[in-house]
Amino acid sequence: MIVDFGDNLKHGRTVYMQHCMHCHGVTGDGNGPTAEYLNPLPRDYRQGWFKFASTGQNDPPNTGDLDRIIRRGIPGTYMPSFALLKEDEVANTVEYVRWLSMRGNLELSLAGRMSREYSEASVQDEIDTALNRHQQAVEKWNEGGQKGEEPVLEKTATKVRKDRLADLKDDLEKIPGYVDRYADQIATNWKQAQQLSHAIYPKEPRTPDTAASRSRGRLLYLRNNCHNCHGVTGEGNGPRTREFDKDPVTNEPYPTPGLYNKWGHPIEPRNLTVGMYRGGRRPLDLYRRIHEGMPGTPMPPYGKLEDQQIWDIVNYVMSLPYNDPMAGTPKESEEASEDEVAARQDQHEQLVAETADE
Repeated sequence: MIVDFGDNLKHGRTVYMQHCMHCHGVTGDGNGPTAEYLNPLPRDYRQGWFKFASTGQNDPPNTGDLDRIIRRGIPGTYMPSFALLKEDEVANTVEYVRWLSMRGNLELSLAGRMSREYSEASVQDEIDTALNRHQQAVEKWNEGGQKGEEPVLEKTATKVRKDRLADLKDDLEKIPGYVDRYADQIATNWKQAQQLSHAIYPKEPRTPDTAASRSRGRLLYLRNNCHNCHGVTGEGNGPRTREFDKDPVTNEPYPTPGLYNKWGHPIEPRNLTVGMYRGGRRPLDLYRRIHEGMPGTPMPPYGKLEDQQIWDIVNYVMSLPYNDPMAGTPKESEEASEDEVAARQDQHEQLVAETADE
């Protein structure tokens, strides 16, 4: 039970404004005054998408997930560790971030509903549909020798706009009900995420990290098309980094090739040979990234795989910073010649083709 929750939020807001606002913004929209200089960009909490969580793909993170990010930071990004903050400062900041996300999610849900129903584009679509139907009726009437009365345009632009305005007035009166309904659902989602049943844990213990496990993991890595993004050698240079993705909203190709997240920002697949894992470097962390994917990014969930298969992939991925991805032997310290690199790439591509045929 939370006691004196209002004071906790006030304290969390103070800490947030001191340490977080300049990147994540006053409202949590990821658009603080320093955000434009950062890559990757700070998280926009309002969408309700959090990449690094111990919960399911469709669940928000629990307080432990947010606590861990604040204390440890995110390696390879501008999100630093705030391990020097006091216990209550971290706990209250977690609550304030949760509140920002819930409030922003509620506001965006309401705004999205209203814009879908009453945007100029929506109104114009209804007008165009009415005109097209009228035109088709007139053409049919002409083809039939103009028998009967000439079809009348039932929905003029003026009538459509007048009807929409009347609907909007009715909807505005129902806003309190929408708010209660949306808010209850959002709060329920966050509350359920705290339950242990919503945490992702493997049913099988980790497979021993052996050469055989890594070899199986490499084949699973290829068979499940992980190389399309992360590259055959795990260096983050897969073919999708050179293709043009489409904006899911406009269905138009993005201006530059590569992968994009749901915030519309270009992102690069992780270079697995570096050994820097933003969501945590514990085997369990990698298991969760593979099992549930990463919400808000093109990284899909692979929960269809058996636990032992996921553990084999984890063992393979965690070996990449130390071993050759093909030979399973330590990497040579000296740089390879261009001919050696080309030969190795051909060998990798041949393996991919053979694996796809199995």
